[in-house]
Amino acid sequence: MKLIGLLLAVCLSTPLFAAITEGELDAVFTALKNAYPDEKIDLNALGPTPDFWWNLEAPRASYSASKNSEGEILHHLFFFGGLARLPEMSPEGAALILCHELGHGIAGPPLKRGSSSSVEGEADYFATYSCLPRLLSYLSWDSESIISGIAVQLVLINKQGAAANYEERDEQVVEEINQDPSFYPGNQCRLDTLLAGARREERPRCWWVPN
Repeated sequence: MKLIGLLLAVCLSTPLFAAITEGELDAVFTALKNAYPDEKIDLNALGPTPDFWWNLEAPRASYSASKNSEGEILHHLFFFGGLARLPEMSPEGAALILCHELGHGIAGPPLKRGSSSSVEGEADYFATYSCLPRLLSYLSWDSESIISGIAVQLVLINKQGAAANYEERDEQVVEEINQDPSFYPGNQCRLDTLLAGARREERPRCWWVPN
């Protein structure tokens, strides 16, 4: 109940939501690199100009991977300027999104079919269970920052379809994990997954099948 109360408080605290600057995004990314020193991670590095991705107005983030000449995996994160400039965005929200994107590369199975990228549900769970708690010490944030990040993500996913609500749960129980590369769990299922990770609970059965 304490977690839910914090989420409600953050969701209602609209001054926490504001577009972030490129410098704020870079600070969050630097913390991410410090938190995962053994991974080779870059942000918005693959482009014709240094500001190419920042100048794009699409509200998107994405992930891709490649290998260098030594065979090491390179994790490429893309955070478009249009996403950073949304009025709902905050550094905490950006941290959760970057954690989610990195999760595609390092969270592990279940993987998207024909890919080495973790499915969306696993990337969501990784973001709040593993990544955001690991970032806290590098950003001098307290634990409520995890809830702040979830609140931003809740606002964003609710703009994309049926509204999710922190007081409800997706009661669906799937018999098979959907590993289609284009599949996203429903909005309520995604919120349930983010909350489960923050609470250190098992992944919800609305997308996850144990073993």
